[in-house]
Amino acid sequence: MNIRHLSLTARMSLMFMSAVIAVLVIAGLSFYTLSKHHFEELDRQALVEKLESTRHILGKARDSANLAEELPQLRALLGAHQDLLAIILGGNGSVLFADSSATAIPESFRHADEQDMWSWQDGEQLYRGMTALVTAPGQAAPLTILLALDVTNHAHFFVTLQRWFWIGLIISALLSAALGWVVARSGLRPLRQVTDKAASMSAD
Repeated sequence: MNIRHLSLTARMSLMFMSAVIAVLVIAGLSFYTLSKHHFEELDRQALVEKLESTRHILGKARDSANLAEELPQLRALLGAHQDLLAIILGGNGSVLFADSSATAIPESFRHADEQDMWSWQDGEQLYRGMTALVTAPGQAAPLTILLALDVTNHAHFFVTLQRWFWIGLIISALLSAALGWVVARSGLRPLRQVTDKAASMSAD
């Protein structure tokens, strides 16, 4: 349909609706991007805090025997967060500490760069984690710590957010089109009156 064939009222209504949709799309994308960044920063902060606390506990172990004595404290620290998976590996790759679900973390993340946050999906569960190396007293090689947070709820939040955004966008488009029609029709009433008057005038 050629927009030039539409009435002036219809064209103004479409322009008003297009402007509203453009503003809403920009605002929605900005909010979505900022929200994702905010959640990622919260996850990073939580992981870094747990890593630093784990480093502190492991730093107190002078040898392998002392390291075993610190395991209850590690369980208390890392087990307090029900959405947290944790593995601590020795320099030879042996598992020194792991909760029941952490063994499912892919081995490829054992060599991930520090400070980098990686993502991993296991079925319907989505995880975000970090890897760190810790030099513990009495250990010939650095220990490897892998921590992963279950962020499935975050993913569900963004799916719901997207759904409601599109629903709101459609409703806003319809309302803005109707409002634009009313405003344009009201604003163009004097012009229509002049046009009708001029059309009713004869040569006399």
